[in-house]
Amino acid sequence: MNEECGNGILDPDEECDDGDTDPLDGCADCDAATCGDSVINWSAPFEGFETGDLTQLPWTTGGGSGGFAATDMGTGAHEGSRALLSLNHAASSTGWAQIDVETAAGQIGYRYRGESESGYDYLRFYIDTVQQIAVAASGSVGTWTQFCAPVTAGVHAFKWAYSKDSIISYGLDHASPDTGGVRRGRRHSR
Repeated sequence: MNEECGNGILDPDEECDDGDTDPLDGCADCDAATCGDSVINWSAPFEGFETGDLTQLPWTTGGGSGGFAATDMGTGAHEGSRALLSLNHAASSTGWAQIDVETAAGQIGYRYRGESESGYDYLRFYIDTVQQIAVAASGSVGTWTQFCAPVTAGVHAFKWAYSKDSIISYGLDHASPDTGGVRRGRRHSR
């Protein structure tokens, strides 16, 4: 018996074997993808917001000041040069960006950051109207945090929303998600 990563045969010491050793797929080095493993092994749908016009995937936006836009952040993006950026700097508004897509079972994951009034302005993420996170977007605008949540196979609505209160403005008063997608569960061949 010839045990070798990338031969398409699941050996006892492998979590997966998809027939290659591509470091950019969901089975890098025959280790199954896990959210937070710092390896870029996303499967579809993946979004890096690099098109600049939200056409890579069918995003819709709305709410205060138009919601979110794929904005050129130069070296300030998590990956590439663009990220989503909340546009609602006006008081008492909520802007949002949503995508409805079919996914495999696995984990949805994104990176996010922001700068605003702590405890009053919030970045939220929803899967099918169920809130997954609600974080005060305060802090260093340069710090990216990774978020992951389980997702079942099927069509899902993924939504980012940024809520701004009516009183105090702080810093840049925005939130910014970047680099996201669904990591599939274990992929086994044979």
